[in-house]
Amino acid sequence: MIYKVIINYSKLGDKALGQLAPDVLGKLTGNSHFTFAEGELTAFEEEINTYLSLLNTTGPKGVRINTDEKNGAKKKVEIRMNELAREVNAQGYNDLDVLLTSGFTMAKIPGDVDLGFPKSIYATQGNNAGTIDVSVPANNRKSFTNFYYTANLEESDVNKMESRTSTTTKIALTGLVSGSKYKIMAAYKGTDRYNKLYPTQYSQSIVVVAP
Repeated sequence: MIYKVIINYSKLGDKALGQLAPDVLGKLTGNSHFTFAEGELTAFEEEINTYLSLLNTTGPKGVRINTDEKNGAKKKVEIRMNELAREVNAQGYNDLDVLLTSGFTMAKIPGDVDLGFPKSIYATQGNNAGTIDVSVPANNRKSFTNFYYTANLEESDVNKMESRTSTTTKIALTGLVSGSKYKIMAAYKGTDRYNKLYPTQYSQSIVVVAP
């Protein structure tokens, strides 16, 4: 099993490439893990700027009139990313943590399975004051389940919520303030390697009053 970044980005659409290329440039610039030929990243930045400028330029009524020129600029960005990705793979050979700093998309490892997201989440008031019992559907592919909760019903960033982990798909959230409403979400988590490689997928949120 060898960790690698994807080297072919020719199938990406304009929106995806227009987001990924600047992100890769930002993460490679000043990155001590990689060394590139003098001027290579500068050329990459110029190619990105040209491509994005053409991508964001349209004619009357939003009709694109520079398709060939835009596609030509896109091709240059794709070629440059191919070259840089090959260098990243060579210099960061099989080192997952180093490769992840490049901004490039990691190649999928055979055998990895998509954990998916909890398609439903259930919560009921517990038997004790300040306790809410929460559960999500079973998932044999997960290693554990993260549950997120907050009394700030407007909060959408799970990193700003309290979190608790269960090796099953249910948990009792304790120590809550009786009578307060709590926003609750959940996500399946895999192995450490899987969690580094693939983005976490979250359930919808629900609101429950703590007893």
